[in-house]
Amino acid sequence: MSIFSTLSTAASGLRSATVGINVTSHNVSNASVEGYSRRDVRLVTNDPMDQLGIGTGSSARNVSRLTNFLVNQRLVGAAGNEAESDARLLSLSTLEASFDEYGAEGPASLMNAFFDSINALTRDPSNGAYRDQLVTNATRFTTSVNRMADDLQTFREDIITELEETIAITQQKVDAVAEFNALVTSSNSELGAGDYADQRDQLITEIAQSVGGSVRFTGDGQAQLFIGGHAIVTNANARTLTVTEDASGNPQVNLETGTTTIDVTAYLGGTLGGRVAAANEAGNYLTDLNTFAGDLAAAFNTQHNLGFDTTGTAGGDFFDLTVGFEASTLSVDASIIADSNLVAAAGAVTAAAGDGDNLFLLADIENALIFSAGTKNPTEFLASIYADLGRATATAQLDHDAALYTLEDLTALRDSVSGVDLDEEATKLIGWQAAYEASSRVISTANAILGELMDLVR
Repeated sequence: MSIFSTLSTAASGLRSATVGINVTSHNVSNASVEGYSRRDVRLVTNDPMDQLGIGTGSSARNVSRLTNFLVNQRLVGAAGNEAESDARLLSLSTLEASFDEYGAEGPASLMNAFFDSINALTRDPSNGAYRDQLVTNATRFTTSVNRMADDLQTFREDIITELEETIAITQQKVDAVAEFNALVTSSNSELGAGDYADQRDQLITEIAQSVGGSVRFTGDGQAQLFIGGHAIVTNANARTLTVTEDASGNPQVNLETGTTTIDVTAYLGGTLGGRVAAANEAGNYLTDLNTFAGDLAAAFNTQHNLGFDTTGTAGGDFFDLTVGFEASTLSVDASIIADSNLVAAAGAVTAAAGDGDNLFLLADIENALIFSAGTKNPTEFLASIYADLGRATATAQLDHDAALYTLEDLTALRDSVSGVDLDEEATKLIGWQAAYEASSRVISTANAILGELMDLVR
């Protein structure tokens, strides 16, 4: 073995230590980067070159990206589930606050005040001040129902707008995932391929947090992205997500495959899926509120038509509304607002001015079982809407807690495999530095020996 072989062997040690220092530096620099996976260097012994079998140093065989595909796949699903449950919880909590069941300006409280004013008028049906108060309370009640309906409708419209904006942003990320897949396979650098894979996987997590989905990693490092079992990204190919309306005018998310259009609205997850789920629930509450307004108005108008006003004229409709939009259009008839003497308090056309027989029947509607197939009165039915929302919110809280715990566990598991420990990297850096200095010393020694040999030759 020659002195030149010694120099070559020491030089291989310098190269190996340099790679180790570079990789350690890369880990430290990216320690706080979300989605970064720690890198590790694999050194191998070079083949011996003489009969004595004396080694020829080492080489950095590859730089590996420390990651667990199974954990990452589950983490993507967990991130989508947590985002979905969080969005649904926040949305329902916002709705619950706007309902204000026991507030002074809520429909329940104002409906009670309206019926209380009817009972007050029974004490003196000819009292103009009592009549005016009845009309005022009725107007406040209808306004509160309108406001609740408008809140529900606005909530749904906001989600439709959000849907269109989110899909547009998500499509950009879907396209980027396909591009990164191509870069991962085409990269000539293992370190570079790993960086591309980290950026791609972070985008996949963000897509899951926005619209849900799942991912599968292939043996060659590719990521396949799905929504409801339908592929969005396959290798370097991405499909297009679009937003349209269905036959009922509801928003619909489609996956364009080139030959067919697949409706994937039902498979949405993430923040958007949670918001859409809350919007659907809001639609159910709006339907119930329309039923409440429509049935109450029908029952009250029917009885009001059977009474007579102060002039002996048969009462007309007390409430007005538009069929199909009952809650948002419920109002007191404009003629009654203009003249409270048109309130049909009397029970007969020949009754005296102080007759209030019809008022007692109107007041009884507060306790009449006119809802849910004759099982609930107006107060109970309105309370059931509040109760349904309360139960949905409580369930959403439990779902979110469970999803959050799962995400935290998987994140901790991922960090244990892929996370950067700065103390560990500092220890490695000391080791690489020592290896570099030792190889440098070997080279210095070999150079000195070579110099002495050269002097002897001269």
